[in-house]
Amino acid sequence: DHRSWHSKFEDGVINEVYCKGHVEGGTDLDEFIQTIFDKVTEAVDQKDAMISVSRWTPGFVDDLVESDNGEGDDTQALTRKLAREASKRLDKSAHKAEKTD
Repeated sequence: DHRSWHSKFEDGVINEVYCKGHVEGGTDLDEFIQTIFDKVTEAVDQKDAMISVSRWTPGFVDDLVESDNGEGDDTQALTRKLAREASKRLDKSAHKAEKTD
Protein backbone atom coordinates (compact mmCIF):
# COMPACT_ATOMS: atom_id res chain seq x y z
CA ASP A 1 0.00 0.00 0.00
CA HIS A 2 1.32 3.48 -0.80
CA ARG A 3 0.15 6.92 0.31
CA SER A 4 1.52 10.38 -0.42
CA TRP A 5 0.42 13.45 1.49
CA HIS A 6 1.45 17.01 2.32
CA SER A 7 1.61 18.35 5.84
CA LYS A 8 0.08 21.78 6.17
CA PHE A 9 2.96 22.71 8.50
CA GLU A 10 5.90 21.67 6.29
CA ASP A 11 6.91 21.99 2.64
CA GLY A 12 7.84 18.35 2.13
CA VAL A 13 5.84 15.44 0.82
CA ILE A 14 5.37 12.38 2.98
CA ASN A 15 5.43 9.03 1.17
CA GLU A 16 4.55 5.94 3.17
CA VAL A 17 4.81 2.43 1.81
CA TYR A 18 3.78 -0.81 3.47
CA CYS A 19 5.04 -3.91 1.73
CA LYS A 20 4.88 -7.59 2.44
CA GLY A 21 7.92 -9.81 2.33
CA HIS A 22 9.07 -13.22 3.46
CA VAL A 23 12.14 -13.72 5.60
CA GLU A 24 13.64 -17.21 5.58
CA GLY A 25 14.60 -18.83 8.86
CA GLY A 26 18.09 -17.92 9.95
CA THR A 27 18.01 -14.55 8.13
CA ASP A 28 19.33 -11.67 10.22
CA LEU A 29 16.41 -9.23 10.33
CA ASP A 30 18.66 -6.19 10.90
CA GLU A 31 20.70 -7.05 7.80
CA PHE A 32 17.50 -7.62 5.79
CA ILE A 33 16.14 -4.20 6.84
CA GLN A 34 19.49 -2.55 6.03
CA THR A 35 19.45 -4.10 2.54
CA ILE A 36 15.95 -2.71 1.93
CA PHE A 37 17.06 0.71 3.24
CA ASP A 38 20.08 0.73 0.93
CA LYS A 39 18.00 -0.19 -2.12
CA VAL A 40 15.31 2.41 -1.36
CA THR A 41 17.96 5.09 -0.77
CA GLU A 42 19.58 4.24 -4.10
CA ALA A 43 16.23 4.26 -5.93
CA VAL A 44 15.10 7.59 -4.43
CA ASP A 45 18.50 9.17 -5.14
CA GLN A 46 17.87 12.40 -3.17
CA LYS A 47 20.54 13.45 -0.71
CA ASP A 48 18.06 15.33 1.51
CA ALA A 49 15.46 12.52 1.61
CA MET A 50 14.63 11.21 5.07
CA ILE A 51 14.12 7.46 4.73
CA SER A 52 13.07 5.10 7.47
CA VAL A 53 12.69 1.33 7.11
CA SER A 54 11.36 -0.73 9.98
CA ARG A 55 9.55 -3.94 10.71
CA TRP A 56 5.83 -3.46 11.07
CA THR A 57 3.96 -5.38 13.72
CA PRO A 58 0.20 -5.15 13.27
CA GLY A 59 -1.85 -4.02 16.25
CA PHE A 60 -4.19 -7.00 16.14
CA VAL A 61 -1.53 -9.69 16.62
CA ASP A 62 -2.51 -10.17 20.26
CA ASP A 63 -6.11 -10.83 19.18
CA LEU A 64 -5.28 -13.76 16.90
CA VAL A 65 -6.67 -17.04 18.14
CA GLU A 66 -5.46 -20.40 16.89
CA SER A 67 -8.05 -22.50 15.11
CA ASP A 68 -9.06 -25.96 16.29
CA ASN A 69 -6.56 -27.67 13.96
CA GLY A 70 -3.67 -25.83 15.65
CA GLU A 71 -2.42 -24.31 12.39
CA GLY A 72 -3.49 -20.75 13.22
CA ASP A 73 -5.83 -18.36 11.44
CA ASP A 74 -6.96 -18.90 7.88
CA THR A 75 -4.38 -17.29 5.56
CA GLN A 76 -6.96 -15.23 3.65
CA ALA A 77 -8.51 -13.92 6.87
CA LEU A 78 -5.08 -13.00 8.17
CA THR A 79 -4.25 -11.22 4.90
CA ARG A 80 -7.47 -9.18 5.15
CA LYS A 81 -6.68 -8.26 8.76
CA LEU A 82 -3.17 -7.14 7.78
CA ALA A 83 -4.53 -5.03 4.92
CA ARG A 84 -7.10 -3.35 7.19
CA GLU A 85 -4.47 -2.61 9.84
CA ALA A 86 -2.06 -1.15 7.26
CA SER A 87 -4.80 1.03 5.80
CA LYS A 88 -5.83 2.22 9.26
CA ARG A 89 -2.24 3.17 10.16
CA LEU A 90 -1.70 4.96 6.85
CA ASP A 91 -4.92 6.94 7.29
CA LYS A 92 -3.86 7.86 10.84
CA SER A 93 -0.45 9.09 9.61
CA ALA A 94 -1.98 11.05 6.74
CA HIS A 95 -4.23 12.98 9.13
CA LYS A 96 -1.70 13.38 11.93
CA ALA A 97 -0.80 16.96 10.93
CA GLU A 98 -4.46 17.98 10.94
CA LYS A 99 -4.87 16.75 14.51
CA THR A 100 -2.02 18.98 15.78
CA ASP A 101 -4.02 22.14 15.05
